[in-house]
Amino acid sequence: MKPTRTSQQWLLAFNLSLIGFASVMEFRGSPVPAVSLLVVAVGSLLWQGGLYLRDLRCGDQFDVVPSIKKPHYYQIAFQGSVFVYWSLYWDPVTAWAPLILAQVAFAYVFEALLSWSRHKTWRLGFGPWPIVGSINLFFWFKEDFFYLQLLLIAGTQLTKELVTWKRDGRTTHIFNPSGIVVAIAGLSIMLTGRIDMAVGLDLIHSFSFAPNFFEVLLLVGLAVQLCFSTTLITLGAALSLSLIYFGLKPLGLAPFAPFDTSVLIGLTLLATDPQTSSSNRVGKFLFGLSYGLAIFMVYAWLRSLQQPAFFDKIFAVVVVNLLVKHFDVAGNWISDRVSSMRRTTRVLGNRFLHIAAYALLFVAILPTLKARNDGFVDPFPPHLLSPSRSNWDLYAKSLDIGNRYPDVRKPFGFWAEYIHFDEHAALQRDDAQVHVRLARVLHSIGAYELAIERLERAAKKDPKYAPLLAEARAEAKADASR
Repeated sequence: MKPTRTSQQWLLAFNLSLIGFASVMEFRGSPVPAVSLLVVAVGSLLWQGGLYLRDLRCGDQFDVVPSIKKPHYYQIAFQGSVFVYWSLYWDPVTAWAPLILAQVAFAYVFEALLSWSRHKTWRLGFGPWPIVGSINLFFWFKEDFFYLQLLLIAGTQLTKELVTWKRDGRTTHIFNPSGIVVAIAGLSIMLTGRIDMAVGLDLIHSFSFAPNFFEVLLLVGLAVQLCFSTTLITLGAALSLSLIYFGLKPLGLAPFAPFDTSVLIGLTLLATDPQTSSSNRVGKFLFGLSYGLAIFMVYAWLRSLQQPAFFDKIFAVVVVNLLVKHFDVAGNWISDRVSSMRRTTRVLGNRFLHIAAYALLFVAILPTLKARNDGFVDPFPPHLLSPSRSNWDLYAKSLDIGNRYPDVRKPFGFWAEYIHFDEHAALQRDDAQVHVRLARVLHSIGAYELAIERLERAAKKDPKYAPLLAEARAEAKADASR
């Protein structure tokens, strides 16, 4: 294989971008990501050199052809809108953004070299973007372990190429590429007791800071459904989780809500991958129903083991991916049985009817999704993990704004959110009254140590709050002695 000039230029551009991102990380004081990116850049050059030596006499070329597919660049827009809204309320998203772009560059390099290693043409398009985006919506390794994040990206390409089967007369990958690598990573860190290597709980917890994240995801989901035939998957999963919740609630066995924001992201942007989900209408609905059931079962299993439950939607998508052929068969069987009812099937098969049904279901359960969990009794064993101190602090600020301006957290409270957005900056002030307000919120959610810290800062600013601090300390001491 002899490299063509075009393939050389593309690969050189992505390698230079890796080096550029490494320089940015070094300048920012992040040595592990910097070294990791430099190593993969050098490694890719050595890999390309090895391929050139191997195929020096073959007369082939390192071919590259454009492969622009509509689903890929649409997904970039959908995922990008989620990242932008998320970043307004959680600063680590902005800080992590250069490393997301670095992962995309590495994905292109690895994809090219893997294709050429297998004597294939490199199909250059936007494919790596949604895969990298999906991973980073659910899971980050901490910067000290960033090389493992790059390993996840390599794993997506390897599973796409090597873990395949025949389906509908063509070869396709079995698993959602993002789902399978995050599932393997999650299982590995749980079995080794190294949950601390990942930004997992903080990441999922941060979705609750934005007051209208559910509504943003509804709008993104509707845009996805208008562009692609994914509604029955999302509808089936949302319906399944809602039925489970409202069925178990009278028994006191239900979780706080039918699903949280991270699960909704899974329903909207993860499970709907057309390559790994069912290919017919009835099969898609069965796929969605089963995905919702699997999410709850995995959630209950992880909570019973006191393991991080935020992997529920990830492990579940791997399970339904494995069963997708059965959903196809069942869907075709049911469709054949009702094919004589042409008028009914024509109506029920209308895509816009499915979208309307999903929107109505979502609006109906939205107040439940956004309700406060005051007085909620968790039927599962207590969590062993807790969000970081900085996340508790941000959560308290979010709750304080919601308490002072209830319209912000009402369904579709976008206008109130916009009007009071500057309140987040106001709560950053080193002001005694701000510290007291946040201390009260932290105390109400059980973060007593952080509440005392806030009162200590308030008392330093204004001694009149010293009695309040003494009262909080005495209460904490009494609780500890019980």
